[in-house]
Amino acid sequence: MKKFLIAAILLIFVVFAAQISYAQGSKKTNIAVIDLNSHGGLTNSEISSLSDRLRSLLVRTNAFNVVDRGKMEEILKEQGFQMGGCTSAECVVEAGQILGVEQMITGSIGKIGRLYTIDIVLIDVQTAKIIKSITRDYQGEIEGLVSLMQSITNELSGLQKSTPPAAQTAKISVTSNPDNSEVYIDNRLIGKTPVNMHEAAAGQHQLKVQKNGYAPYEEQITLETGKSKPFSVELKKVFTLKINSVPDEAEVYVNGKKVGVTPFSSTGVEDAKLEIVLQRNNYKPWKKNIRLSKNTDLDAKMEISDAYKDILAKQTKDTPVKKEGGSNLWWWFGGGAVVAGTAAYFLLSGDDSGGDETTNEFPAPPGRP
Repeated sequence: MKKFLIAAILLIFVVFAAQISYAQGSKKTNIAVIDLNSHGGLTNSEISSLSDRLRSLLVRTNAFNVVDRGKMEEILKEQGFQMGGCTSAECVVEAGQILGVEQMITGSIGKIGRLYTIDIVLIDVQTAKIIKSITRDYQGEIEGLVSLMQSITNELSGLQKSTPPAAQTAKISVTSNPDNSEVYIDNRLIGKTPVNMHEAAAGQHQLKVQKNGYAPYEEQITLETGKSKPFSVELKKVFTLKINSVPDEAEVYVNGKKVGVTPFSSTGVEDAKLEIVLQRNNYKPWKKNIRLSKNTDLDAKMEISDAYKDILAKQTKDTPVKKEGGSNLWWWFGGGAVVAGTAAYFLLSGDDSGGDETTNEFPAPPGRP
């Protein structure tokens, strides 16, 4: 009987010790998360939302006792502690001591071009040492940062080992007409068409395809991780357009927009529909519609306006003087002369068969020397 009693006591002791050991082994760490700092590219609201997501994910791991944001702010406020600008390890440790936690999590999110950079550190409050330092780079839409917080949480809780993240890449193929055109991604030459299965970082990029004698093609594109995206580009030829007028210094309007004065020279893309109008004081407007299909030279002879003819007639002397050797009458005034006959005035009617549809495909002219 005595032996049985001793055995029962030993069994109870073993079970009790095992329970204590289990309880100690499953003890949760008390931590607090300071709102992440922004190094540009994110609003305060976005930073706050990502910080809250990190807290929620840490709670779900069941490895930590996470101090609620509201409770943390209340305790720190009561102690007169200002969290604004608290980025140094010393400041974070001091906040942790006030909160009575064992570990603190702090970090930052920044943006360089289209790339987001995330830096998270886990600090031991008692020793002020950094237990873990986690970095992530992400290229893509800002919504992708939310799912990235799960990977960071897993590493902080020990559910995931610290390993370099898999490269977030995609592939792009580009063909063009004509081929052998240069292909640029974010102003970096990647080859000439056809480009097949070129590897690039996932996210947004600027695609440009160009070739001498053709207008460059540009487009904002988005590449998805692990996917291949093909592009087919049709380049348009570039032609020159030169316009001269008599008299010169006439204002040049293309599709309703002033682009310079004569003599005028510029370029336009193939098949561009252009309405060209020349205007000059005391002259009738000169107009021509064309479809740009080759290098084009236009010569415009502008006709003096009827209103200005009337003004000149009123300024002449009362007595006309017949000029020998001609059938036209000349009036002399102000040191000059004007011919009254219609043979002195010219209007270039031109060929308007190019159509009357217009677009705004004409570029701004070069500066006039």
